[in-house]
Amino acid sequence: MKLKFLLSALSFVAVLQTTTAQNVGINSSGTAPNVDAMLDIVSTTKGLLIPRMTSTQRIAIAATPATGLLVYDITLNNFYYFDGSSWVLLATGANSDWKLTGNASTSPSTNFLGTTDAQDLVFKTNNTEKMRILSGGNVGIGTSAPGQLLEVNGGNILAWKYAGNPNIIQRRSNGSVGAEANLVANDVIGYNNFQAYQSSGSWPNVVRVGAEADGAHTSTSLPSRLIFSTTPSGSSTLIERMRISNAGNVGINNNAPTQPLDVTGNVQFSGALMPGGSAGTSGQVLTSAGAGAVPTWGALGQSSTTYFSTGNIQISDNVGFYFIPGFPVTINVPANCKVLISGGIGVNGTGNGSSALSVVAADVAVIVDNAFMPAGLYQRIIVNNTHPTKFQYASFSQAITLTQGSHTIGFGAFGAPTASQPLGTAVANANRFTIGGTSASVFVGELTVTFIKN
Repeated sequence: MKLKFLLSALSFVAVLQTTTAQNVGINSSGTAPNVDAMLDIVSTTKGLLIPRMTSTQRIAIAATPATGLLVYDITLNNFYYFDGSSWVLLATGANSDWKLTGNASTSPSTNFLGTTDAQDLVFKTNNTEKMRILSGGNVGIGTSAPGQLLEVNGGNILAWKYAGNPNIIQRRSNGSVGAEANLVANDVIGYNNFQAYQSSGSWPNVVRVGAEADGAHTSTSLPSRLIFSTTPSGSSTLIERMRISNAGNVGINNNAPTQPLDVTGNVQFSGALMPGGSAGTSGQVLTSAGAGAVPTWGALGQSSTTYFSTGNIQISDNVGFYFIPGFPVTINVPANCKVLISGGIGVNGTGNGSSALSVVAADVAVIVDNAFMPAGLYQRIIVNNTHPTKFQYASFSQAITLTQGSHTIGFGAFGAPTASQPLGTAVANANRFTIGGTSASVFVGELTVTFIKN
């Protein structure tokens, strides 16, 4: 027994002497180690077990571990080696690194491109930084210190789409993700701010285009407005200049427009003012036609409008009063004005054909507010068997006074049995008068209303 132990000890000493002088081989076959290896381990049934430790233990090995030191981190389940300045992950597994040709069988919950510590992620081309994602999440293109979620410096942003319209979309809701809620009045939907450098080192907003809720939003109603703001000279504060309300009303220096264009302040024109498409003529003035109506151009101190009949009437037996087709019309009398009424209408009369002396007549008048006007605004047309047919143009001209506001006016006609009957008397056998006509007829009625300033 003692002899066997002595022989084993001598053999071990011999091996130590051999490996110390050259290199070391560990195997079960006695094969010499590879001449290029300091340690050559051969086995088909066992492996090499690297020192295993937690992340805390790994980091605490030494202030500056030996370069090339290898350990297995059981906290992160990965091999790490020290490169001379920091611990570096030794990539293992099919998806332990991102390949230039792409990876397969990845899982978004565990595989990602980025960092696992509070360090920025940098993207470079030609060894020059082009984009950076800060540890806080801000993305910078052309800047290494983005102050917003996305900041682009030194270039343009282009939205391009081959089919349809390219869109830049801003969304806003109340509530939270998965529990969104409608906006309430005056909530900001989104702003497009334009900033300029200020010598103090700041970048204030100098122009803004903004969208806001113009009332509470519901599932069927989303009233919204658009607001335009600029910064005046001598100030660094934005001031609203114009807004478009949810009703489409435009306010300039007016944040509550009630008309399609509502301006607070002076208005300057460099071209023509064209109500109803008309620029008027030199020397004319613009006169209001009342709420909702297009104003008209007229001579200084007056404005005129002409109205026409659209058909005729025939005076029939015992019918009383008729308005000529196309009348009455409504006029709006301005304040401090006289009203000049002028015009005429064609009348065709036929006698009764009897040999006895017979006179028939028709009264044609201008009717204002369903009342007869004084002399000058009515005429009596008479025919008899001596003049069996008679065409006459009844003409009128008279200045009257009407109160400011709305009035009705038009041509009307009565029959009268004899020339001595009073105005407006109904008549028998007086269906011999045709009064008025269309614009294509010589009988057309033409009534001009002129407002003359007092």
